[in-house]
Amino acid sequence: MRKSEPSWASRSRNSTGGRWLRLAAATVAVALFGAILTGGGQPPSGATSLPADPPVAGQRAICFPPAQGAKPKTFAAGGIVIWSDAPVNGRELVAHLQKVRRHLRSAVAATQPATASMPADNDRRPVALAVYRTRRDYLRLWKRVGAHYRGRFGAIAAEGYSYRVFCATSYDSPEAFAKRRPVICHEFAHVWLYQTHGLRNDGNWLTEAMANAAQLHFFPDSGDRADFLRWMDAGKMIPLKRLMSMPRIASSDYWQAATLGELLLLRYRDKLPAVIQAFNRGDSAYAIVTKVLKTDLATFERQWADHVRRSARPATTRPR
Repeated sequence: MRKSEPSWASRSRNSTGGRWLRLAAATVAVALFGAILTGGGQPPSGATSLPADPPVAGQRAICFPPAQGAKPKTFAAGGIVIWSDAPVNGRELVAHLQKVRRHLRSAVAATQPATASMPADNDRRPVALAVYRTRRDYLRLWKRVGAHYRGRFGAIAAEGYSYRVFCATSYDSPEAFAKRRPVICHEFAHVWLYQTHGLRNDGNWLTEAMANAAQLHFFPDSGDRADFLRWMDAGKMIPLKRLMSMPRIASSDYWQAATLGELLLLRYRDKLPAVIQAFNRGDSAYAIVTKVLKTDLATFERQWADHVRRSARPATTRPR
């Protein structure tokens, strides 16, 4: 895996074809086994048959079922809850995630209308992270989550994962867990954006732009900006209109989405809540750029390319 590939994506930049062949074969079983939660672990966008998200107590019971004798430790403060049966420094991890939460809140205020699972002041619902001692237990969680949502997940290779209100990783060893900090930040951002803004966590360009940008903000070494520039100059990054029109983007496009997220934060921060609302309505890329950002696609593409070039310079010129 390249240094600058997303740490949670175990497949290479050129391996998505095989993955989609497996997914295509798996869809044959839909009629017998219910919905298959795929493509970043998500159901088809716009699905209306999903049960409500569980309350926090119900979420904990799914993460660590009492009937199985699970007795995780709980660490909670300032809108963050961590449940873990692993020897993690829970207080330190909560403190870090509070910084991520403040960073996200500074970018977009909580404006999503109330739903049955999200109260009007929906940033009051804590974002919960489950940390399992072993990868085996981490993978078992997603079978229970799939059962709750009346579906099932495909194979999960990622070291950390999120779906709607669920976010989890495994500990395995001190060394392995230390390397998972970027993915925890990334998946936490997905869940916060879903809970506070209803932004689907289904691999779409906007959720990946925001989550990957947050990851780069807190873990700049997780991506190589010189690589980003080389990929752009070599034509390996796709036109923004195309990227923003995909129902789900490939993991090979995550870093392009990250730089797009950075551009939105740098130049259009005051418009980000409106961008999310427009996206949630199903507005097109053209409508978002022209009606919300009040610019044109050519200018927006040029601004993004300029940002990629500037951010590839020494760290003193990069935004913080």
